[in-house]
Amino acid sequence: MKKLTFTAILLAILSFSLNTNMVVAQGNGSGKAIAAFHQSCNYQGAVSATEPSVVGACFVSGFITRVNIIPKINCQQIDCSLIRIGAVGYVEFGCDGDVINVVCY
Repeated sequence: MKKLTFTAILLAILSFSLNTNMVVAQGNGSGKAIAAFHQSCNYQGAVSATEPSVVGACFVSGFITRVNIIPKINCQQIDCSLIRIGAVGYVEFGCDGDVINVVCY
């Protein structure tokens, strides 16, 4: 009985993680996050986005995800490993995949 319960819990966790990846694959990842960031923030430089991270669970199904926006660096004449960059903002997506929050630093 313990093995069955453990297996059921493991399958539930796996299905939740697959659901998060499906939401990202349907267009709620970097492209949509960068577009929302440029629309809401006054940042003129080129940016890229990190992989989405889960910040909350929804009541019925799905997750609230956050994508960090970081500046894009051109490393043609210097060693990129010497440069330390931080996020310039983030975008949060709700349970239905719509943008719910944009924060500019």
